[in-house]
Amino acid sequence: MTYDCIVIPGGGVDLNGSPSAWVCTRLDRVIEMASYASYFLVLSRGTTHHPPVLNKNSFPIDEATVSAAYLIERNIPSNKILIENWSFDTIGNAHFARQCIIESMELHC
Repeated sequence: MTYDCIVIPGGGVDLNGSPSAWVCTRLDRVIEMASYASYFLVLSRGTTHHPPVLNKNSFPIDEATVSAAYLIERNIPSNKILIENWSFDTIGNAHFARQCIIESMELHC
């Protein structure tokens, strides 16, 4: 079976700005499925439940960008990665992913 897009929820970054352990598990599974999908949609700007992890320039690190970098470092082509980094909660992730990416690209996820 093949998919237009596989959606990968966020789940936090560690204090080093890397994806949390459970997010790495999700991303590793996506890497195993790379040949079954045209795109991979990583989600999440962060959360409102605690302050964001900051980079060396004191800017917040968003989860979707970190997840995308993880995939790219493991040979997933950057043109196959879509990013939804507008929202801070799961409902927002679903809304913006659907409205701004999935429907506009006519993807079946």
